[in-house]
Amino acid sequence: MLGRTVVLAVAIVALAGCHGAPSGTPAEAEPSGCPAVEIVGIRGQGQSLKANDGLGTEVSRISGALADDLGSLGTVRTTAIRHASRLGSWDQYLEDVRDGRERLHDEVRSIVSDCPETRIAVIGFSQGSQIAREELAADPRLARHVDVLVLVGSPLRDPSSAVEPVSLPGGVPPGAGRLGPGPDLGELAERTVEACITGDAVCAAGSSPDDTIHRHAYEEPDVARAIAAAAATALAE
Repeated sequence: MLGRTVVLAVAIVALAGCHGAPSGTPAEAEPSGCPAVEIVGIRGQGQSLKANDGLGTEVSRISGALADDLGSLGTVRTTAIRHASRLGSWDQYLEDVRDGRERLHDEVRSIVSDCPETRIAVIGFSQGSQIAREELAADPRLARHVDVLVLVGSPLRDPSSAVEPVSLPGGVPPGAGRLGPGPDLGELAERTVEACITGDAVCAAGSSPDDTIHRHAYEEPDVARAIAAAAATALAE
């Protein structure tokens, strides 16, 4: 849990971009080897790199549903940010967040350099969403290349932020994330969707005595499809 000892975190996945605006470039016009859309996924704390292609269950299911939704655009490729993600001390948690931020930065820069017409989607769950939010808020020049940001179960959730909340059972909970409201995303907030299920004590602090909902609710197929649909809609706008 997130506190002095952190239990779960965020996997984030990234839709890569059109320098802040969708391009709609057909697959046949892409440079050789470049997808129409790149999904960058960031798993939660403690989730294995060996399972789910290093994405974590939540990000894997959301990214799979999103790839299906975006199939008409051309090839969709998914890449995992393979950062360290330990179930250890608070200092280790922060070290792992820094590692994830550096890897996310390098991955987005690489996509933009190699495949400038590829649209980028970033998806993060728990610790993964923290990594994505902190890095993209800190570097607006990097953020402008991200066409959609998907934050799932974020410990940095800010209910007052201008992001688009995903409609999930129970409505949108009122509380902020366990670590308090995260940094301002600037213009990227308009291209961000955020999922927080009522009762998730990580993204809506104080709403539950434990993290059971946080650990399992976003694995549900209907929930993953709803989050993916919101991301696809944001990408199309």
